Amino acid sequence: MTLDRELKPEAEFTRASTVFLPEDMPHSGASDDSPAGLTICNRLVLAEMEQLGVRKKDRPNGSFVLKKGKQKYRINDGAILRYFNPRFIRRICKNKDITSRVLRDFGAHTPENCAFAPDDVARAWAWAQPILPVVLKPVDGRRGEQVFIGIREEAEFMALFADIAGTRGRVLVEQFLEGTEYRFFYLTGEILAVTQRVPANVLGDGITDIAGLVAAKTAERHARADPIHKDLVLDPEALRVLAQQGVTPETILPEGQRAFLRLQSNISTGGDAVDATDAIDPAIKAHITDVCRCIDGLNVAGVDVIVKDGHVSILEVNCKPMVTMHHAPWEGQPRVIAPLIARAMFP
Repeated sequence: MTLDRELKPEAEFTRASTVFLPEDMPHSGASDDSPAGLTICNRLVLAEMEQLGVRKKDRPNGSFVLKKGKQKYRINDGAILRYFNPRFIRRICKNKDITSRVLRDFGAHTPENCAFAPDDVARAWAWAQPILPVVLKPVDGRRGEQVFIGIREEAEFMALFADIAGTRGRVLVEQFLEGTEYRFFYLTGEILAVTQRVPANVLGDGITDIAGLVAAKTAERHARADPIHKDLVLDPEALRVLAQQGVTPETILPEGQRAFLRLQSNISTGGDAVDATDAIDPAIKAHITDVCRCIDGLNVAGVDVIVKDGHVSILEVNCKPMVTMHHAPWEGQPRVIAPLIARAMFP
């Protein structure tokens, strides 16, 4: 198996030295939920809003209202950014197959995909065969949960389809595209930050086996008190992905060779956030900006994009995008965007 991730050598990366986050954030191995039920991202944005004089009024059902002057938002699930978008936009973005059709209508390229009912696995496999390998994931999934990438074999397809269908209902079958994956943070007509999202991985040193490299990288994340990047784990999915690369936890990688523990690049599943705001081709940034502007009512979004040989494909549009990956990248320059979000919601 070959992964086209276009990673720079480790020496060319610049460590993120300044992290713009509240001081009481938990380390990477901890939950990112506060006692009040707000994630780190939402606590960060809320702190900036309070600096602007925004008042938070809690309601008995666990929701709360944010208000300043005549502007107010009722937040039902703690996801503050989601409510900066109208309800119809939120509904479109929640269903990945519908999002893809909308994006194609605006001339954007997206991978082929189709949603199938839980009992429609035979038809799903027949649909998938001409475009193998494929990705299987919930239609309304988030944080990389139950996302399986690079599926080629029928038995594996059937088992993973049943796994998703049994807990989430409809299953999205999608063409797998290779390339470099980026998250573009869009806010009211502009791209504020771009992050290259690298799947969970370790870099060989010619001495330590993969299990040892996993332990060392996790220890580094704890030593840096990194509140964003998660512990690496050698779970069944990691073993499956390692096997596709022809290695095991006992393999000693040559110096400079990288092994991946996941194929999906979500930070929540152990991926690395590498700032690419200045490095991304301005033409690509302009294209993503234009597509977002075409979606009438879209105020804030995280746009997941695959780039290969200058060709750009949009994977999905997230209406409650992660902020902290830009504030605290694993590599590169931090991008402080939370104050801009607060001012956009409460001008």
